[in-house]
Amino acid sequence: MQYPLIQIFVSWKEINIPNCSSTGYIQELEYGNFRCDARTEMLRGGNYHQLGIDLEPAQLAIVPASSIMPRIKTELSQYRSQTTLEHLWQERSESRGRPAANMQNLAEAGFVTVLPADSTTGILRQHLMRMNSNVTCTNLTLSEFPSTCTGTKPFQGSWDYVNYYTSYNGTLDICAPGDTAKHPWTLSRNRQDITEDLFFKYREEYYPGRFGDTMIKEEVFHCKAETTRGYFELGNVYNGEQYGPLLDKWPSNGSTSQYHDYFTGEWGSAVTPTRGYFLSEE
Repeated sequence: MQYPLIQIFVSWKEINIPNCSSTGYIQELEYGNFRCDARTEMLRGGNYHQLGIDLEPAQLAIVPASSIMPRIKTELSQYRSQTTLEHLWQERSESRGRPAANMQNLAEAGFVTVLPADSTTGILRQHLMRMNSNVTCTNLTLSEFPSTCTGTKPFQGSWDYVNYYTSYNGTLDICAPGDTAKHPWTLSRNRQDITEDLFFKYREEYYPGRFGDTMIKEEVFHCKAETTRGYFELGNVYNGEQYGPLLDKWPSNGSTSQYHDYFTGEWGSAVTPTRGYFLSEE
């Protein structure tokens, strides 16, 4: 009678749980022995593959700007309005779905990460750093453009250009007060907000012909960028494959057992190894 009674009164549910080789968890026991040597499993071709690398805040702090800026300039010069930005995560609207991730829709709510949009981690629960910015610009008078770009090491420059669509010859001046050599973030994983100011001034001259007067257009803009950096939980089987909200604080020590973020070392240490993100194939 036990079997039919169990079938009637006991509900059954299949639950996927990560095993040791999926989480990469290693614990050293006495006498130098290891329990569940996941690194060996990794070399043998475990049941996951690496999605990407997420640097620690302390590691980001020591990356020299000289190694990043040339790449940023090169990639920005190649973007077009319809270029797909695969690392741009944007929210889905109930009325019209998710906007195309390109330059034309940057005003839509969203953020960027090191992983392609909507990456998921299967039965593993892991967090990822994200960053989003909101930029607002206002017109200023010509006299309000800073005569001196303030700060210890501000970003400033002046460039001449030609607008081939309108036959304008122009000059663009930029001033970003502050210190470009200083890392603006702390080493904490908690949510952080910073504000940056940027001033633009451009002058364009148009020569309509030998009988026309030279046309000159000058404008000044002040743009304020408000940027938030923090962590969120990636989509997985526990949250219905939907990524979680931006966290105000990194999960406390008491709740870290729920997650599978693999790391060793002290929080905020410059020697903390990079955490890899893995996708379970179970």
